[in-house]
Amino acid sequence: MFKLTQESQFTARVRAQVPVDGGHREEPFKVRYRVIDTERMDDFDLSTTEGTDGFLRACIVELMEIADENGQPLPYNDDVRDEVIRIPYARIALVRGYFDNISKGRRGN
Repeated sequence: MFKLTQESQFTARVRAQVPVDGGHREEPFKVRYRVIDTERMDDFDLSTTEGTDGFLRACIVELMEIADENGQPLPYNDDVRDEVIRIPYARIALVRGYFDNISKGRRGN
């Protein structure tokens, strides 16, 4: 049975592909997302930096497994969220993580 809920949320592991000499290093972390309904999605132009920033701020509820440059865990807050959103490879992972999980389907066919 399909249930209508006021707000749907889900947690997903995303994998940032961090550029390093000779390739990339995968750095996974967890994200708690809020599902954005289709009407509200029209508010975000994901082809622009501003639209993508707004979308990520609206859908991210929490970031987990985030650490500072010394490896010390960082508690989630809006400043940490905004800092992660500004990093290009983390931003790609965040957007992919959201859409891959709300449109789960078979790949490779």
